[in-house]
Amino acid sequence: MKLSFILLFCVLSVYSKTFLYFHGGPGGNSLPEQNLLAEKFKGKGHKIVFWNEISKVRDEGYKFTKEYAFKKNLHSAREFLLKNHHDDEVYLIGHSFGAHYVLDLARQFPQFVAANLLIGPVLDTTQTDKLIVEFNLNTLDKDSEAHKAMEKVAANYDEELEKSRAMIYQTAFTNPAFVPAYFNSPDKLQAYFAYLTGAYAFDLEVLVDVRASINPAFYRRRPTTVPTLALFGSKDHVSQIDSQRYVLESQFADIEMREVLNQKHFYHLEDFDGFYSEVSNFIAY
Repeated sequence: MKLSFILLFCVLSVYSKTFLYFHGGPGGNSLPEQNLLAEKFKGKGHKIVFWNEISKVRDEGYKFTKEYAFKKNLHSAREFLLKNHHDDEVYLIGHSFGAHYVLDLARQFPQFVAANLLIGPVLDTTQTDKLIVEFNLNTLDKDSEAHKAMEKVAANYDEELEKSRAMIYQTAFTNPAFVPAYFNSPDKLQAYFAYLTGAYAFDLEVLVDVRASINPAFYRRRPTTVPTLALFGSKDHVSQIDSQRYVLESQFADIEMREVLNQKHFYHLEDFDGFYSEVSNFIAY
């Protein structure tokens, strides 16, 4: 009995891993994932720790400033990694816009990162903005003022996309079809957004401010060589493998991209077992 316990302890010690989770957004946080994912990783024998971006209303260690919002988030994510790696390699999970923080950490601290795991990555934000415009065009009343505004943007992306970002996102989040499209299951959608209330409510202004504060030079720095897996849902309306491929391949030198049939943007929450199987197979090599 004692020998069996020792062997079990050794097996868990060898295979137990630490995952650091970087949520999407901007304007979001990891509270839903903390409640919906933590126990599932624990049940697999692993530890997962969740990062939160800087907030206007919560104390996340930094004061939110519009002009330096993205830069401060980068510093916050770096401190988070340094606090949680414990002299061992960790696995970085980046959902949606969280791919930015994973990329930065893998560049800065490759010695601490065993692998990057991206879910519905939004690294090419311009391509995602175009997908959102297209979604609005396909789902809004064609006679509405909102639809006409989207038509104007789509007719001249080069000039209209940047200056219309706030309007595009405001239109999307008031479009009754947009948020439900993130999930296949209405129950999973409700479970997720049940946690985004009060100080943890989604903040559209932060989304716009963080996006506007990104220095384009961020996308021109050296790529990381840390092994990376990027998973895309085939029904994802904001992140598609073909539209993200160019930027991902330019920034992640060793990347494998897979499309998961019939999944949407929150694949890891809707089908955890399928997601975990993909991750396990990847990090086993």
